[in-house]
Amino acid sequence: MNLELVVFDVAGTTVAASDDVARVFREAFEARQLDLTSEAVAAVRGKSKRDAIRELVSLPTRNAHQRVDPDEIYRDFRDRLIKASASWRPVSGAQETFAWFRARDIQVALTTGFDRVVLEALLESLGWAYGVVDSALCAEDVAHGRPAPDLILRSMELCGVSDPLEVLSVGDTRADLEAAENAGVGWSIGVLSGAHSADELSLSPHSAILNSVADLPAWYRRRVISYQRS
Repeated sequence: MNLELVVFDVAGTTVAASDDVARVFREAFEARQLDLTSEAVAAVRGKSKRDAIRELVSLPTRNAHQRVDPDEIYRDFRDRLIKASASWRPVSGAQETFAWFRARDIQVALTTGFDRVVLEALLESLGWAYGVVDSALCAEDVAHGRPAPDLILRSMELCGVSDPLEVLSVGDTRADLEAAENAGVGWSIGVLSGAHSADELSLSPHSAILNSVADLPAWYRRRVISYQRS
């Protein structure tokens, strides 16, 4: 199997933002006197943020009679997230990993459960808007968010890759790993730089669990290139 495309998640995988995302979820709910536990937030990580909020709204709250508008909460969440994202930085080694693959004619795509406004603001802030990756997709670009495979499949279309076995997917949540499984990719990597622990990630199909994307080139050399040569 040849590798033609690596699809990376954003928050928690290539951008050190996992704690902020969880905090902003809680703030948007607490502003409306709604309970939201860390466990509830963790359970929806990796999904479309709009879908995640709809799911969280369905959970019991302190005031069961209070009218809850998930779209209103989402707008508040998004506004808070844009402000928080101004201080976000790449996971150590992420941009170097992008360059390592692209130098070997392997395309790099970003996917996220954020919407387009958040994604574009973040890419501009990081300096990734031009020439660093080959494509960047958000939840608004597809019909179904993770764990559906749509973001991966659409990334393949944009990058001209037709065989999912030539794709490697990387993410920090079970939803990322499940989307990769549903897309039928050749390799699926979980990383420990974000939302879910090794124990949680191990519950979903995966090729490997690494500390971070910085470890990916070494893993690729050891496990994929050596296999192809054998």
